[in-house]
Amino acid sequence: MKRSHFNSAIVGCGRIAGIKDAPKDNGHIGTHAQAYYRNKKFKLVVAVNPHQEKIETFKKVWGITKGYTSLTKLLDHEVLDVISLCTPSEFHATQIKEILESKNKPSVVLAEKPVCMKREEFDHLVMLE
Repeated sequence: MKRSHFNSAIVGCGRIAGIKDAPKDNGHIGTHAQAYYRNKKFKLVVAVNPHQEKIETFKKVWGITKGYTSLTKLLDHEVLDVISLCTPSEFHATQIKEILESKNKPSVVLAEKPVCMKREEFDHLVMLE
């Protein structure tokens, strides 16, 4: 059975995620949320941020109904195809490790650059299944 879309999440509700953007059907795509909005093969279903007020704003702008205040809660409650990490770079290695070791790991993890702050962190992530 062919699926209609890939369920996606954004972790971190700042600028590159889409907090300063809004859904539009044409023009420049400069945020993760806009990219998901424009490609109908993807459905942005949940946002994660440690600050509930940012989650609420993000949900309202992008038409999302679910939000969590931690990556752990997201991974415990959702089954996703794609997770975009739009968090500060120093958190990427730890967050990617948590995602890849979770029971509900997605097929794809997108991380803003740099993926890791140290080469050793990257080498460790590459070894994870």
